[in-house]
Amino acid sequence: MRIALNRRLDGATYEQAKLKKNDGLLIRANFLADKEWDESDFVAYVLALSLIERSDGRVRHEPKAWMIEGFPLWWMTRKRPKERKRILCQAALSAQEADFQPSDLAVWRGLYERAGPDGSQAIAVAGLVELERLAGPEVVLRLARTMLARTFHGDIRDTIHDWRHPMPEVFEAAGGPSWSSFLEVWRD
Repeated sequence: MRIALNRRLDGATYEQAKLKKNDGLLIRANFLADKEWDESDFVAYVLALSLIERSDGRVRHEPKAWMIEGFPLWWMTRKRPKERKRILCQAALSAQEADFQPSDLAVWRGLYERAGPDGSQAIAVAGLVELERLAGPEVVLRLARTMLARTFHGDIRDTIHDWRHPMPEVFEAAGGPSWSSFLEVWRD
């Protein structure tokens, strides 16, 4: 992955391009912009793209897509309480406006379309913050490693793996509470 300065962009806009010959991605950003630049947002964006690229897009598949939406920004805001509070306020508003339900996790794209990219990301971060509150940050990290950093093959083995490891099992194996009780707390 390569990052390049593009002064023509505002600080909140990023461009990406796939490089030839499997050289990865090029991301252009105006990281010198004073007003709009948000380092946490940019690093979360780059982290998400890295994980998506590494998995050949597999981490975006439902019903586990919420993790790639939320984990990078959760990670970047762990030690930034003001930023996290802003995200949680946005999550509460977006969840109410989009009528967020636990069933949305199975079809995350539908929530993404109702809440928008920032709203769905905030809702996903809120879920991880709630898991952190209930079980500790090490459980969030264990869940992220299990879901985002496993070996991906780019073929049918990934589909079979997902069938054999449904979200409730993956979640509870990482040390989380029961999946159903977590969903109820998250929704509230």
